[in-house]
Amino acid sequence: MTPAQILQTVRDQINEPVANFWSDSEIYNYQWQAECIINDLTKCNEQTNSSISTTSDVAEYSMPTGLLFITRVTWDYVRLKKIDFRELENREWLTYGQVIQSSEPDSYYIFGNNIGLYPTPNQSQNVKIWGIWQPSSITTASSGFDVPEYFHHLFPDYCLWRVWSKDQESDRAAFHKDQWEKNLQQAVISWQTRQRSDKIFVTKDSNLYPNTLGGMI
Repeated sequence: MTPAQILQTVRDQINEPVANFWSDSEIYNYQWQAECIINDLTKCNEQTNSSISTTSDVAEYSMPTGLLFITRVTWDYVRLKKIDFRELENREWLTYGQVIQSSEPDSYYIFGNNIGLYPTPNQSQNVKIWGIWQPSSITTASSGFDVPEYFHHLFPDYCLWRVWSKDQESDRAAFHKDQWEKNLQQAVISWQTRQRSDKIFVTKDSNLYPNTLGGMI
């Protein structure tokens, strides 16, 4: 479904074909809220970003706008391992007057809205980030959803819950709230089904991958 189709579905239910008590922008915002809730629950808005290009002797860079969670990072196509400050300090082993030598990074850390690479990059290379992004705002009929299409039909119940709540129609609001909560359960099942499709699950032994960051490190 598109935002325009969901808007029409909601207006058909509330018997208000033209915006009066409920504006189009209000209903579009409810659609976006529903999309964000499903994304927070399933982590389904998976995207990649390659906007960061490292500079020699510069360790930290601003993360891409809208990035919620990182799932994978590469520098010059090599997978980096995530570390925390304790691991970073242990590896730096700082002493007074020490100058940290730049090299090819093998790890990254997060601080605030910055991503830091260690060792400090010694050249300009591309950083590619795989992660979960915040869905873009839904403001018009031409806006597009970022979560998979098979979630879109679940959105009208959230919108109807909110519009009937605004109208203080408690019974109708309660009905759609209950349906929305069931929709969230269905969303989790649908996403798990997608993740498991065309795959046979077996136990993975990290010792089978001794030369990668997925192995013995």
